[in-house]
Amino acid sequence: MSQEAGNMSPPYADDSPQLGGSPSTSVDVPLSAVFIALFLVSAGSNLFLFRRNMGRGYKFLLSFVLVVFSMSRVFANAMRIVLSAFPDNNGIALAAGIFNNAGPLFLFLVNLLFAQRILRAHQPRLGWSMPVRMAFRFLYVMLSACLPLAILSVVWTAHTLDHGIRDRMRDIQLFVQTFLSILSFLPLPLVAAALLLPREAPVEEFGEGSMTTKIILVVGASTLLSFGASYRAAVFYMSPPGSGLRWIHSRASYYCFFFVLELLVVYAFTFSRVDLRFHVPNGSSQRKSYLVEVEEEEESEEKKLGGSARSESPEVVGLEVKIDESVLKIDGSELRADTSPSLSTTATSDSASSKPAPKLNPWFGAIA
Repeated sequence: MSQEAGNMSPPYADDSPQLGGSPSTSVDVPLSAVFIALFLVSAGSNLFLFRRNMGRGYKFLLSFVLVVFSMSRVFANAMRIVLSAFPDNNGIALAAGIFNNAGPLFLFLVNLLFAQRILRAHQPRLGWSMPVRMAFRFLYVMLSACLPLAILSVVWTAHTLDHGIRDRMRDIQLFVQTFLSILSFLPLPLVAAALLLPREAPVEEFGEGSMTTKIILVVGASTLLSFGASYRAAVFYMSPPGSGLRWIHSRASYYCFFFVLELLVVYAFTFSRVDLRFHVPNGSSQRKSYLVEVEEEEESEEKKLGGSARSESPEVVGLEVKIDESVLKIDGSELRADTSPSLSTTATSDSASSKPAPKLNPWFGAIA
């Protein structure tokens, strides 16, 4: 350790070449400002949909996950702007690195959940089986562990000059990048298995829209995300400590593979209304099916109406009949004469006074 390094205080600069290089105020500030605005639109749209759905008693928590992802990208670009003004501030560089590495995990989680629902709809026996469920739980646990591991490795690297520790932290970062690359690609074979394996029953439809559109969304998102994740992992493998900047570290590569691809995915999810398309019935995990809720809703509706016999056979409350200037009123079990001059024959029933069924909203048809 040199004397100059010994007088330095943490956080220390990373000696590995960084994707995007050193930011400049003339180029990175306007570019980052544009991405901040675009990701704010995504965050605001998903937050609006999440709050609106919650107000209707309709829970789709993945919309909030997209809000968190969008805000993480807003902070990443904001730190890029700050770093362009203070390029020698290692603390800002550390924060920028954390937000850069943390963001994609949320999109990987959302897309993997969508692929799991497609698999269960096409292959319910396989998708709901215990081995497959345990495999998905393992993936979710590993994905949850990747975030603290990535943050820990970046922070620890910035707070030590010990080459042995730095090498171990780099190994952790390589593991995280490799695992995320595999995870981003995983929805593709899952969808292929759902479509190609022989089916024992018809496809269990869920949510709004066609199953074809759902498959296109998942396959397209997985293709873009795996392309970006694989590129970032390859750059990490090809950038050992002490090496110089190469064409793969260019500013164009940084913005394309960090933000452009992710922006395409999150906008496709948001404006195709995945909150409606990928909604599944409550309690489907216990039933291991997406089809039972319709029958249960019909049974509960019949109970509210007091049984099907009452709803189908209206009860006669009053009846008036004109007979030779006299009117006999039959009201329940009583019979009496009335000389009222009115000439009318009326019948009222409970069913006539019932309220008409509310119309379904075209956007929130299942939840209005």
